[in-house]
Amino acid sequence: MFPGMLKNSCVTPSILTHLVACGILAATLHYTAHLTASHMDPLPRGRCRPAMREIVAMHVLIVEDDPAIREMLVAVLEDEGYHVATAEHGQAALDYLARTAERPRAILLDLMMPTMNGWQFREVQRRTPGIADIPVIVLSAIARLDDERVQLDVAATITKPVDIPTLLETIEPYA
Repeated sequence: MFPGMLKNSCVTPSILTHLVACGILAATLHYTAHLTASHMDPLPRGRCRPAMREIVAMHVLIVEDDPAIREMLVAVLEDEGYHVATAEHGQAALDYLARTAERPRAILLDLMMPTMNGWQFREVQRRTPGIADIPVIVLSAIARLDDERVQLDVAATITKPVDIPTLLETIEPYA
């Protein structure tokens, strides 16, 4: 079943194995089925970044407390050619941003996290020179996410569970 699904999509056997091992089978099957159904070309244009064009890897910071979701996002984005850093909460993200020389071109931010939640992170980020202008894409399961987009002044919002094609389309303008 899986080899046929992989034939017409960007999902490699290694990413599928990783996602299944992380317990993200449903998201994996949704992603694979979507790509299989919507991209009949064996190398879909604009989706398999490393296979389609040479790029300088875009640096993305994922701020997510759920390890399974964080690992799934890392696997998908790395498979697409992105350089990914992670933080398990807002304070860890701020610590990372303070010590890294490589500034992310986008931040994927969960809102509900321990230690420092997404709202608190965004408050500090917006008033900190050097990181205030990094685009933020909020990933959250909360209702009325559009209201949060306005309040937090973020580039975009994506509702969980994350639809992988939507994620890739949303992050592409910042590449």
